[in-house]
Amino acid sequence: MSLHVSVRITPVQPAPENRLPAGRKFGYLLHDYELYGLSRPSRNRAPRSAQGLPETVKALDPVFMPLTRAWQKYWVDLFSLSRFDRLYDGLDSAEKSMINRAFKSVTKGNRAFTNRRGWDNGFADYINGVNVDAPPMEQETINCGGNVVELLSDIVRIGGKDAYQVATLDGNQPPPDPREVNHETTPWLVFKAVISRREGFDPRTGKWAREDLAIPFDQLQGHDVPIPFMGGGTSNYIEAERVRVLPDASPVPETYRR
Repeated sequence: MSLHVSVRITPVQPAPENRLPAGRKFGYLLHDYELYGLSRPSRNRAPRSAQGLPETVKALDPVFMPLTRAWQKYWVDLFSLSRFDRLYDGLDSAEKSMINRAFKSVTKGNRAFTNRRGWDNGFADYINGVNVDAPPMEQETINCGGNVVELLSDIVRIGGKDAYQVATLDGNQPPPDPREVNHETTPWLVFKAVISRREGFDPRTGKWAREDLAIPFDQLQGHDVPIPFMGGGTSNYIEAERVRVLPDASPVPETYRR
């Protein structure tokens, strides 16, 4: 049985001073180190060479939604706004090439968000003209630690777990206007891609000096890599233990920690 509930999402500009809109309920997605005291690589028992891994937070009922031509264009518009403060169609050829490379890197099937349904798995990347006769790449309902979500319920019991209903972008519909719905105007619908990182391994103790680093994906040369929080409807659920409820009209949380 699907967990999706139809909820009308109205894009709203954050309040002045980069605060979340008053009168609505938002939550902060805890980083791995905040919840478990370990980085994602350590939690996954990754080899020592893996100092960082994507810090993904899956919805309780994740679905793979097709990245149609329109949704892929929305992705690169978000990338372009973040890196150049212009939409993709307004970039010059060198700028477009940079965004194309970033898009190809982020949508690789082992990165995080396409999860074995990327262009390198045989699916279509329309931006770079790869596998264009195949079905489109697909994006899973995934967020990242350190980001903010809009809470549409109090804690409910879903599949034996305590969870909050959270707002998502409906992948069954055309994408919104990227100038209105992006990681700065609606960070609860477009999140920042985050790497959980560790540093300073001590072979004498077998421990790392730091497990608490959360850094941005690097495909946009030091600028945020924004990802639509997309699902099969306008809501899904995230485990309550991963969420810290924020005060009304609180500042948008800092996503990264270096």
